[in-house]
Amino acid sequence: MTRPLRMLVLGHSDSDGTRLTDSADAWPQVVARELPGLSIELTHRILFPGQSATKFVEKELAAGTPDIVVVAVSSFSAAFAFVSNRLRDLLGDRAASVAIRLEHLAGDLSVSNQRLHQATIAPRRAARRLVGTRPTSTLEATLDAYRDVFQRLAREEDVQTIVLGGAGYTLHHERMNPGMRVITERFDAELLSAAQGHHFDWVSHAGVMGGRGTKERFFMSDGIHTDEAGQRLVADSMMPLIGSRWGGA
Repeated sequence: MTRPLRMLVLGHSDSDGTRLTDSADAWPQVVARELPGLSIELTHRILFPGQSATKFVEKELAAGTPDIVVVAVSSFSAAFAFVSNRLRDLLGDRAASVAIRLEHLAGDLSVSNQRLHQATIAPRRAARRLVGTRPTSTLEATLDAYRDVFQRLAREEDVQTIVLGGAGYTLHHERMNPGMRVITERFDAELLSAAQGHHFDWVSHAGVMGGRGTKERFFMSDGIHTDEAGQRLVADSMMPLIGSRWGGA
């Protein structure tokens, strides 16, 4: 193969590096830049695990004809319950949009200013108790969307598919979202089984960071996105899988 390898990453806000000081430190870019002996042409797309996920993937496959597809899965839509979703049920879209802006502000503060982030915790907990919360999607719907994507990718010949399991979240978010640990553990177990059924490669994001407890030190202050060191660990796990298939050093 004389042209560069085409790698399509179907990921999320952690894999695209938007929260990093330099997005070039995100693991897909590190792999594309540093994998010995191979030239890689990288495309990164955000994949939302909803009803249109498979159609979205089909368009990306047709547009780029990739040699490697990495699906970085995320349980976010099922694991996180938001006041804004509950307000949409109760009061409609206008009330929900105000809550969404406040939720985004709290998320931004968690990255930029730890002291202000701590100050928002009590009001956020009070709002959750008063109004209630709801996740964006159910666990079953999220799993079904990813399973459908896997099934579609399994039909691609001569394409290496790698699934990056969820990193999970920090203990702070588990306390704010009762049941999160059960959801994230089942999410990874179900998708690992689905990936193995299609003979896809699997990399455990949480596993490469040392697993529960140890992985906490690789998260940014928002407890959702991983830092440069965590990104490097993922890149170092991906490169041997790709190199062994495509002849890299």
